Amino acid sequence: MKENIVAYKAPSFIAYIDSQNGHINLDHAGWDVCAPLYTYGPAVRKTWIIHYVTRGKGIYSVGHKSYRIGENMAFLIPPGISTVYSADKDDPWEYYFFSFSGAMAEEIVKRTGFAGDYAIEISDGRIPAIIRETAETVKNGIDNPDVYGCQKLFELIKIFIDSGGDSYKRSTFVNSYVASAMRYMEANYAQPMSIDTVADHIGINRSYLCRLFRSEINITPMEYLNDIRIQNSKQLLVTTSIPVTEVGNAVGISTQSAFYRLFSEKYGITPGKYRRAALSGKEDENLIGKN
Repeated sequence: MKENIVAYKAPSFIAYIDSQNGHINLDHAGWDVCAPLYTYGPAVRKTWIIHYVTRGKGIYSVGHKSYRIGENMAFLIPPGISTVYSADKDDPWEYYFFSFSGAMAEEIVKRTGFAGDYAIEISDGRIPAIIRETAETVKNGIDNPDVYGCQKLFELIKIFIDSGGDSYKRSTFVNSYVASAMRYMEANYAQPMSIDTVADHIGINRSYLCRLFRSEINITPMEYLNDIRIQNSKQLLVTTSIPVTEVGNAVGISTQSAFYRLFSEKYGITPGKYRRAALSGKEDENLIGKN
């Protein structure tokens, strides 16, 4: 006999923060004590969301993967991918959550334990304490809540980075020229840029920079730059109303044909189809789940 699923209800406590910049924002934070079988989804979100379970258990599904989640575990909901999560029938979970967005968000996630999976074990009492404090403070009113929200977001992210080993540490790169070039491209990807420009900025010639990239991370500098641009274009397609024909230019790709080609090569779908699939809540992982 099929068990009844508890429909969506508003969380016990949640606070929203208006975004003020395109780089990184804490969008909302809160917590919930769920009813048995309480379910949210399938749904496609526009922001990154992390849930931290403090009690009970449930199931989280992302694309075609499913995880059994229990106490002292966290799960990541990425934007643009269909997800669903359900509280256990006999031991429903209690969790704290926070949502964030911006051009820096995906690169920040890569530095946490979520770089390799959508669910991780992490036991740290500071997480619920920071989320509760943040939600209550914003709910009660505070000057410059966006700045306060960013401060609290980085406190939370640092916990996840420290516990997850920082898979994106600059110190893992033997050569400092590679690290400098990567930082420069990440900060300026939306501007017109050539690899000669990058090489000149860090004080070496183009050929040497290309050899270093091949040696350190097995791709060319241009491949790395294009990857940054396409990843950010995916975020713009899901979280903004910028016309598809202008998204490429917004991330530094000069021609529409180049943008369509690079996006299709990475995700196996055109930018327009990707946006329609993501915004319609389409569940086909082949369309919106590729990384």
